[in-house]
Amino acid sequence: MGELLLNMLKLLNIKPGLQDEDLFPDQPGFKDFLAAQDMEYEKKNYQKASDLYEKACKAGHPLAQANYALWFLEGSRKGYKKNFRKAFELFEKSAEKGVGLSLYNLAHFYQTGKGGVVKQDPFKAFSLVKKSLKDYRTDKIRNGDPYWMLGTMYLQGEGTCMNRKKAQQHFEKARQFGHKAATTDFMKMTNLLAQLSGADKQHETDSKWDTMCAWLDKHPEEKGKDGVTTMRNHLKILNKFGFDIYGKLTEKELEMKGGFDKFMEVSGGQMYELDEYEMQDVPTVRVCSNCSKPGAKKRCAKCGEAYCDKKCQKADWTSHRKICQIVRDNIS
Repeated sequence: MGELLLNMLKLLNIKPGLQDEDLFPDQPGFKDFLAAQDMEYEKKNYQKASDLYEKACKAGHPLAQANYALWFLEGSRKGYKKNFRKAFELFEKSAEKGVGLSLYNLAHFYQTGKGGVVKQDPFKAFSLVKKSLKDYRTDKIRNGDPYWMLGTMYLQGEGTCMNRKKAQQHFEKARQFGHKAATTDFMKMTNLLAQLSGADKQHETDSKWDTMCAWLDKHPEEKGKDGVTTMRNHLKILNKFGFDIYGKLTEKELEMKGGFDKFMEVSGGQMYELDEYEMQDVPTVRVCSNCSKPGAKKRCAKCGEAYCDKKCQKADWTSHRKICQIVRDNIS
């Protein structure tokens, strides 16, 4: 079985070194899977290979499903055109067994909306590509695609919070696995990341986010019952602390209700920091920090916290002073 094993590894872009048990020999369809490999690589009989793959896939062999899906993803076999929907369905079945290659390809479908098979969902893409790395086979992927994808998602804040440090770590990992772009552009990417951020900038962003979370802990009513409020209110809170989303939500979307995860889904999952001049024009949450009544018109002179009057400000000072300095340091 040695030659067949090497052929299978080549197809999956996996370095030699897997043992027989890595091929799911205990799963139904294993013999048909190996026979399909023989027909595909040794005898070049793609029709027969296809018949055997179909049989193995129907039996539920996860690597047969992953291999056969590549035929329809790439259209690389003579007589077999690209069929993204069929590829997606096969990857889905294979992913149920935790095959990293399939999880990665599903992530790519959700990241790009490839072929219109599924709607773009950066959060699902991020979750799937992270899961792909839990499969020990994925550590042997040569080209480092999953690491490159994670790097770009961390860099752009796509499906997750922007984190340039993690982006650089994943680009480095992709380079170690020989990813073409990571290898040729690594120094350029490293210099760009250094110019864009640096530890101070990332720390500043993290601190700003932590401040917002601390403020929300102090004002749970702003998040709504069980964290459910309108998309408009989620956006106002983000704006208050110097964050915004790309694009604009419609009035209908703004009035939708849900938790913050729903807000990120509706808004497309990407945020950026507002410049100071932009922050001057955004609406703020005008609710008294002491009595929670709406329409508060007074502000703490140091941090801008809203109050009905001096009486409310004084009554709130014991708890307010704990975050006043943090707010001044990070968002003023």
